[in-house]
Parts: sequence; structure tokens; C-alpha cells
Amino acid sequence: MPEAAAQVVPALDAVPAEAAFPADLQLEIFINETSTGLIASLRQEANGTLWMPRDQLHNVGIAPPAGAAADGLVPLDALTGIHVRYDEATQALHFTAGDAQRVRKMLDARRRAETPEPQRGTGALVNYTLFANFNENAWDRVPSYTGASGLFDSRVFSSFGTLSQTVVGRVEDDFNVPAFKRLDTSWSYSDPERLATYRAGDLVTSGVSWSRPLRVGGAQMSRNFGLRPDLVTMPVPLLSGSAAVPSTVDVIVNNNRAFSDKVLGGPFQISNLPIQSGPGQARVVVRDVLGRETVQDVSFYATPRLLADGLLDYSVEAGFARSSFGLRSWDYDDTPIASATARYGLNDWLTLESHGEGGTDFINGGLGGVFGLGRFGVGSLAAAASNSGEGVGAQFAGTVQIELGGWVAQFRTQRTLGDYDDAASVTDRARFRDELARHTRTWDPRPAKALDQAALSIPMPFDGTSLNVSLTRLEEANGKTSTLVEGTYSRPLFGGSTGFISAHADIEDGGRYGLFAGLSIPLGPSTSAYVGAQSSGQGTSLTADAVRYLGSAPGDYGWRVRAAKGQVDGGSAAVSYRTSAAKLSVGGQARDGYSEVTAEVEGAVGFMAGDVFFTNRIDDAFAVVDAGVPGVDVMHENRVIGRTGRSGKALVPELRSWDTNEIAIDPTNLPLQTFVSETRQKIVPAESGGVLVRFGSDTGATSALIVLRGADGSPVPVGSTVLLDGASEPAIVGYDGETFLSGLKPSNTLSVHPGIGEPCAAHFDFKPEGNGTIARREVICQ
Repeated sequence: MPEAAAQVVPALDAVPAEAAFPADLQLEIFINETSTGLIASLRQEANGTLWMPRDQLHNVGIAPPAGAAADGLVPLDALTGIHVRYDEATQALHFTAGDAQRVRKMLDARRRAETPEPQRGTGALVNYTLFANFNENAWDRVPSYTGASGLFDSRVFSSFGTLSQTVVGRVEDDFNVPAFKRLDTSWSYSDPERLATYRAGDLVTSGVSWSRPLRVGGAQMSRNFGLRPDLVTMPVPLLSGSAAVPSTVDVIVNNNRAFSDKVLGGPFQISNLPIQSGPGQARVVVRDVLGRETVQDVSFYATPRLLADGLLDYSVEAGFARSSFGLRSWDYDDTPIASATARYGLNDWLTLESHGEGGTDFINGGLGGVFGLGRFGVGSLAAAASNSGEGVGAQFAGTVQIELGGWVAQFRTQRTLGDYDDAASVTDRARFRDELARHTRTWDPRPAKALDQAALSIPMPFDGTSLNVSLTRLEEANGKTSTLVEGTYSRPLFGGSTGFISAHADIEDGGRYGLFAGLSIPLGPSTSAYVGAQSSGQGTSLTADAVRYLGSAPGDYGWRVRAAKGQVDGGSAAVSYRTSAAKLSVGGQARDGYSEVTAEVEGAVGFMAGDVFFTNRIDDAFAVVDAGVPGVDVMHENRVIGRTGRSGKALVPELRSWDTNEIAIDPTNLPLQTFVSETRQKIVPAESGGVLVRFGSDTGATSALIVLRGADGSPVPVGSTVLLDGASEPAIVGYDGETFLSGLKPSNTLSVHPGIGEPCAAHFDFKPEGNGTIARREVICQ
């Protein structure tokens, strides 16, 4: 039987004879006798036919017919499987439709609030670690100074990007000129519009699980999903359902509420669920106003190794390979190399991978794929080939990770055939070519001939108990083999303590083994103790530790004491303290007739907004808050983080680059005569740099309490608006004609608009009191 077409049933008097046609209507829309809360525009012909714009039909929740023009009108009597009734008396249009004829409502579990544009400040920052040591060959004598060293990680940031530089320095006990070694120098700039980051200088090449990265000096362009923290890059389950009447939809993921929203009725789909990687269970609960529930359970497996459908991740770089990192400041190969990596989400269960690299007389390229195994796990396969001066070769790799019933199994295998080379081996071999030609060749930088790994995590009947075992077999490029077996077991014991045992052994080398057993005992929220015993081919020893962990707040402290007996006899102790400007640490140890004392200072120096700030180490972004006056508490995410100094400024560390951070000041600390237009701001810092946050404090020099009176001397009515010449926003008049105005000049003009009555204007001169109090002026408005 053919499917029935839509039927439009007008009221008896819906088409009066004297009506002018076509007629334009504005009707409230109902679907299945439930109001959508929407009004749509329609056109009615003389024969009663109703026409509706296609986009409005879609917006109210009815699926337009296939082939309808995007900007055209759709005759409602042509809708298939839908009953339409026009009620002229209530000016309403009623649709009766099933889920197949309705538009599926999309619910985004990560609805992104409107965020400010990323801000790029101008300034500099130097993270530093200063270390000095004193030692002596006899434990009962005061150690002598033997030298000092320092690590300096500096960066200069602006709207043009970030220039960073890392160096280490050393001063020997003779106090000669310190010797410095450069580690990294690079410039980077990120474009959130294109989700791309550009780098120049020292960098690490990109790669996939079956390739090897290396350090180069050159340039790189890469995708950076971190510029959009709200973006979900891995495939997540799309949960769908339907509600017959207005209902509430809740999603429970692994026993935690992940999403809740309301739907008016009809089909819906939920996307971008915030979930963690691994296997999971999602439950969709639809509850109507009467408390009736429908429940749907969905099992899934999520992994960041897969890219969501249509996402592209890439990196392209070129430069000169770097050697002797940390030993030499400038040691680069003479011949250039280039590499490129791309990953593309073909769909939600298959991600394609490719990697290529090449240089003078060398080329390497490979293809691979990562594929989902339903709700059980993920696997991958890859193949690569190379051609170099050593010959032609190939590499094959595969992995499988499966989680089932609490069991987690991982398998990996990798094989090379022929003379397979990659950029890491080609550049490393070129550096040592002369030395290798002179000596017997016992070392080969090429990828391993064979690598097989298997790991198993076994669920145990006791809560918190874990058992993990692994087996790794490695055959290096020079033919040397090793087979390593490892196992760990841990279980909760009394009073929150945990006992653990770990062991490892090389089956092919009986002398390479180790066994460690220990007990971890919590002594407080930040204090714990450890006792353990370990045995290896070199001997057996017993150890005991007690530690209090150093917190991140200024004024916090930490300590650690340790004693050892057996293979090495001795002990050590250390204490650390965090100030608002740096972390201070002192430690000492004595063993086998040797003693040593160390001292360390770690912190940062920031240069921004014309001031110098001393603070703890900053690894990400920061802000300089200008409140205009000293002694004002500054908060980050509703947590007091500092107080403004004499300049009225304070540094706020630990901000998140490319993410929204909320900065606020406490107005209760402001002097009575100080006025601020806002006390809270949302900022998005860029490039791990600094942002200047101004709160526009007015210390009273340009503010006054104005008492407005009419020509007869009576106060201006309450609620009147006052607009000062040059101001962007009006002020409101309170009781007795009083209003507070800021931004006053020596000569001022204002206009007053009462709710009832004629407006008036006033002109007055202003001069600050000069004693730190708010000035009060009476002004006649006429």
C-alpha cells in the first residue's frame, strides 16, 4: 500500500470568501500536540494550500522533502506520512509525525561558551635552577665547595610569536669564568584559525609509532589540536534516542554523570561526550514530567590513537640533524634531511597513517592504519621501505590492544628486512663513519631486526589489587639478542597502605635480574613512608624512606629522609621550602665514607608591563594583573593567588595557554575612594607567554559624588539617567539626586533624562580634593 501523503485540514471558516489571497500567516507550531515554542511564517493560497519556507520547516523540527530548494517554499500537503491541521482560531499549526519524519535534534555535550580572542602580550620570562654542591671523602669532615651550575630557560614573547633559549652553565671550585652550553634555541608561532604551529630553530621531528624521531635544526609546520581545548579529536560514541513528550535526557558514563539536557520531544542525538580512553559503558536515561523512564545502554571503546571522522593531523619539517645534544652547543650535520607525517580519520573506526623522510642518497617511506576492534580494543598495521647507501630494506609493524572483562592484553611486533635505514640511523652512522671504519663493528644504529612485546594486566578478586606481566624479546641490528621478563603485583593492606612486588630478568643473561618488594604507608594528606628490599646481580640492600611532598602554595614545605643498608650503606636528608618568589632546597647524604651537601634555588623572573616579577617556575602561560592600587587580592579561578605590590600589579602563574582562564580582584581590599569598572575578566593567553590584565582602577582623582538639583532646588527624580560628555555608558540617579561619576575633567557637561518630565543639562568645573577622599559636588541642572 503506498504511503499516505500529508493532509491539511483547515477549520471550517479558515478560508473566508472575502479573504485576499495569497495570505501571509504567522502561526505557532505544535508537533504531536506539544508546542515547540516557535512561530513560523506561512503562505496560504485561495484553495487552502499552506506553503512554508524549507529552512523554517527544518528549524521547527519537520524534515523537508528531498529535492526541495534550500530557499524555496514547500507545500505542506506534499509532506509524506505527516498529518497537518491549521487552527485559525488559535493561530496554530499542528503536525502529527513519527520520528522518521522529524529532524533529529543534535545535543552537543561540549557546548562551547563564547570565549575571548587569544591575547598575545609582550615581555620576557627566565626560568632558572641554581645548584651548588659541597663534598668530602670523609663523612666526619665539613664538605668543601666543589662547584655550581645553573639551568636557564628563557623566552621572549610578542604578537610575532615566542623566541625561547635554554642554556646550562657551570662554575668550578676555582671560580673562573663560567662555561655555558646551549641546549635549544627556537621560535614558534601558533595560528588558532588554522590549528597550525610554525617553528624554526632546534626541534624534534614528527613521527608515528613505527618511526624514530630525531633532533634537527630547521623549520617545521604542524597541526596543533591543543589550540582548541574544546575539540574532541578521538571518535566518541554517538548516542541517540527519542522522547514522546518534553523530557530530560541524562547520560551516565562509567557510573559518572557526563551530560544532562532537556528535549521538547522527538528524536535526538548526543555528540562530543567527555569520555576517557579505554572501554566504557554509557547509559542514556530519558525521563518525562511524570517520572517515567526509558533506559538505553551502549558499550564502547575510545582511544586517542584513532582520529575522528574527517580530522587531519600532519607535520612537515626540514633541517640538519643535530648530534651531541647537551655536550656541544653547535654540532649539526652538513647534509639536509626532510620528513613528513600525516594521519587522517577516514571514518570513526579507521585512521590512515603515513610517514616519509629523506636526504642526500637516502629515502624512506611507509603507510599504515589504526583500526578499531569494536568495543574490545584497537589494532594497527604498517609497512615501510628504505633505500640508502647501505642498500634496500623494509620494515613491518603491528600492534593489538584488547580489553575484555577486566583483562588487558597488548601485543606488538616489528621486523626489518635487508638493509633497512631511517633518518636516525643514517645521520648517526655518518657522524661515526671514520671511527667505525677503524674499529670492529659491534654497534649498529639501525632499527632493531626484531622486536616482540606482550603485556597482560590480570584482574584480581580484591579491590585495588593489580597483577601485570610482560615479555620483551629484542634482536638488535648487530645481531645481539635479549629476552626480558617483568612482573608487578600490588595490593592494598592495612590503614591505606599498599604492598608491592616487582621483578625482572633477562632469560639470555642470568646475571641481569632484579627483585624489589616494599610497603607504602600513608602518614597524612601529604606525608608517607616506604620500606623495601631489593636484590640484583650486584647484591642485596634494604631501604627506608619518609617523605612530605612540597605543595604549590607559598609557605609550604617538604622534606625527605632515607636510609640504606646492604649493597650501599648510607643515608640522606633533604628539606625544601616554597616562597612566593622561588623554591629553596637543601640536602645532604653520606655513604661509604663519602659526604655531600647540595643547595638549590628554583624560580622565575618575569619582565612585563614595565616591571620585574620574581616568582616560582612557570612552564606555561601567566598574567600580570594591574589593579591600579597596592594590597589588592588577586584570584585565579576563584582561588587567591597573590596580592598586588607597590606598583599595583601582581603576577599570576599557572595559566593554561589557548584556554579560558578567569582572573578577578577582590573589591573589598580597594580603598574607599577607588572605583573599578569590573572585577572579573576572562582571558585566553597564547604561546605560553604573558598577558596584561587591566582592571582600570580610578583612585578618585577623576571621580566624584554629584548631587543633581533642578532649577527650583529640588533633587532630580530617582532613576533618571545621566550621560557625561565623552562617557560611553549613562549613570543612574539615586535618592536625593545623588549619582557617582568617574572620568571627570576640569570642565564637564552632562545631560539628565528623567522618566517623566523634560530633560535638562548642566555644566560644572571639577577639581580633586587632594586628600584621598571622594569629592562631593552639588550641580544645578536646568
